[in-house]
Amino acid sequence: MPEVIQRKYFVDLFFKQSYAVLFANFVIPLPVAYIFRDALPAAWIGSWILALYVLTLGRVLLSRRYFASADRLSQPETWAWRAALLSWRSVLPAAIRNCWSSLAWC
Repeated sequence: MPEVIQRKYFVDLFFKQSYAVLFANFVIPLPVAYIFRDALPAAWIGSWILALYVLTLGRVLLSRRYFASADRLSQPETWAWRAALLSWRSVLPAAIRNCWSSLAWC
């Protein structure tokens, strides 16, 4: 039983701490776009920023739904999986790029 109680509070802590990360996801693309402005087409950079903002907005909306939900502590696994799937989706393009880059060195 203590594990279930801990999970509830770990998931709650995760959602409480996620706002700082989500704020960074809105800010970081701007200096990155500035750095790559001459190396990549503007359409690619704009598409990347738009995709990142859409994913981040989805994560913000999920956080808002979590805090508005009355039964959030009764289903910690459900909320944890929702957050994990959106987080994984956010890093998937970078992971693919890194794998592809590492293959180029072979």
